[in-house]
Amino acid sequence: PQTKQSSMDPAYYRAATERIRASGSRVLINLTTGPGASFIPGEDDPADGTAKSVFVRPEVRIRHVAELKPDICSLDIATMNRPNRVFLNTRDHLTEMANRINALGVKPELEVFDLHIELARYLLDEGILKSPPLFQLCLGTAFGAPAKVETLIHMRDLLPAGAQWAAFGISRWEMPIVAAAVQLGGHVRVGLEDNIYLERGVLAPSNAALVEKAVQIIRLLGYEIASPEEAPLDHPHPEPQHRRRRGRHPRPPRRRPGVRGRVGVGGPSGADDLCDQRGRVVRRLAAAPGDILVGPDEDECR
Repeated sequence: PQTKQSSMDPAYYRAATERIRASGSRVLINLTTGPGASFIPGEDDPADGTAKSVFVRPEVRIRHVAELKPDICSLDIATMNRPNRVFLNTRDHLTEMANRINALGVKPELEVFDLHIELARYLLDEGILKSPPLFQLCLGTAFGAPAKVETLIHMRDLLPAGAQWAAFGISRWEMPIVAAAVQLGGHVRVGLEDNIYLERGVLAPSNAALVEKAVQIIRLLGYEIASPEEAPLDHPHPEPQHRRRRGRHPRPPRRRPGVRGRVGVGGPSGADDLCDQRGRVVRRLAAAPGDILVGPDEDECR
């Protein structure tokens, strides 16, 4: 809060998690493990990272998960370029993180920003990741997969059979990807981590406002929202079955997609960068009373 930069300090994760649990809310808690994989080559010796590099051992990246034992934690299956750094996740580091996460009984959310799905499939084939996997298809980040329906369909088609999956779009693509993901058989994610606008030119007053808008879109499409108890984290994804009603178009299945609202604490690969509609960084410590928002870590937008 003092520097407005992202942080790996477990105290921030502890504060957010304890407040949620103390509230009596039944939401599933998902903590990031993205921080600690940022590398910026030095100018004199590229092998030495600059002072802004934050590249640490796998056990350090998940220490808050080991302490707080959330329902879910992210596992970024990605090594990719960012505007001025590399987001670096080696296969060995991912293997160690996955093994530690599995031992804690926490469900890893496999975040993929491009066609990194093949590495996830390898880790599944080797038994390092457990089935059924939970994927998050991340669209619209800088130098990653574009937020297009065609991209979403292609990435979905690469997923292993029975995989649970969700998708999100950055900034102005957030709500269009909500609609597309639901109709393509997935779950959704919205929140201030990915987008700060409720509509064009209107700042979202809170994460709740974005979640409410996503719920409205989902219900207009003929679906209902899953409760935390119904969240199918450890069940294979069923193939949707459309039923035709007499005299009407095919009716969407009565699947209940999950909606994940995001509050940024720290920042995996710049995932907490907040950008306005002209690509400028917007820094806010709190969107509304009760919101916890820490980030972004650099002046860059996705």
